[in-house]
Amino acid sequence: MSIEKESLKPCVQKLIELDNEEAKYKAILNEIKDKKEEVSEILINILVSTQSQHKDIFLGGKKVKYSVLNTQESITKKLILDKLTMFLKDEKLAEQATQFIYDKRNIITKNILKISNHKDSK
Repeated sequence: MSIEKESLKPCVQKLIELDNEEAKYKAILNEIKDKKEEVSEILINILVSTQSQHKDIFLGGKKVKYSVLNTQESITKKLILDKLTMFLKDEKLAEQATQFIYDKRNIITKNILKISNHKDSK
């Protein structure tokens, strides 16, 4: 076995070990986030239904700020096509323009490692 392969094995083992540990903590964090969302939804419903003027709530040295945020929908291929069709009043031209936009997007290259379960491992 070459030196390169010998140094590769412990590195891969450590990566898998860390991935397993990360998965364990992600599950715990997801559970906490779900509970937090439930409580947040209850609090928001209370604030909206009572039309509370108290936008900032102070408790235990912490501040909870209630505000309303408006966001725009994501730009998708379907949205571009629909809006260009409405604007140009020509579906074929809108399809060509949409395809042009999608074909001319910049490509971003990233190097990644993905860990998955191997079918033969037990």
